[in-house]
Amino acid sequence: MSDFPNNWRGFPLADGEVAYALNDFGGAGTTVWVHGFLENSNMWQPIWDGGLRPDGKHLFIDLPGHGRTSSFGPVHSMDFMAECIELALADGGIQGPVRVIGHSMGGYTALAYAERYPERINALMLYHSTAYPDSEEKKAHRDRATQALDTGRVMFVKEAVRNFFAAPLRDAKNDEIELATQWAIQTDPNGIAAALRGMRDRPDRRTVFTSAPRAHAVVGGLDPAVDARREIQFLGLHPEVMADILPQVGHMSHLEDSPAAVNALQQFLDRTA
Repeated sequence: MSDFPNNWRGFPLADGEVAYALNDFGGAGTTVWVHGFLENSNMWQPIWDGGLRPDGKHLFIDLPGHGRTSSFGPVHSMDFMAECIELALADGGIQGPVRVIGHSMGGYTALAYAERYPERINALMLYHSTAYPDSEEKKAHRDRATQALDTGRVMFVKEAVRNFFAAPLRDAKNDEIELATQWAIQTDPNGIAAALRGMRDRPDRRTVFTSAPRAHAVVGGLDPAVDARREIQFLGLHPEVMADILPQVGHMSHLEDSPAAVNALQQFLDRTA
């Protein structure tokens, strides 16, 4: 069983701090792990406990307004979050191309990073994420969610986390939902609102994804947050993108079926070593 990285450090930015962990398991290469909305780097714990075989350096970042990292104003754009990744790599002395794995919002951030710093990308995984922009309906939903924070943050967080899990699995995954909820409740309310606005305003980055070196996608067949049918159709048009379709999970395979998630992530690491 791999030890989960816990070598936390941080650097100042504006009036706050960006936190990240950096561990070296020997060997070449660096992998950047980017969590999703209402998450922090703890989300990767089940993957590492599940038997992932790491090598090289692994950097885990807490995105602005999440985990140990401060909030920075009313909007956390995906580009700003991508800049935080680059600053963390620089602070950690990491040079050269890196592999980036992004879950959900972390995938949006990874795409922004690939667009801003293409020379830094060695391989890119969208883990239960999408390169499509928000639809007008989804943008309106984000705005309503931002407003709901003013009167019922805890209720919003609990409902949002539960809705990330595949509907048929929710009753059987109460412990996992509770764990994810405990992590989510720690998120700064200002960070939640800023992230909602940033996700709402992100552009279409399908071309960024398909042109990235060694692009890879993990899709949950029962994902309530990402349109699995659309993603599978998109991937079918782009055979250059490697893909793992996990038919019996939703948005949270690391908690819904960690062996399947570990297998998909390990394959990505092995293919891109």
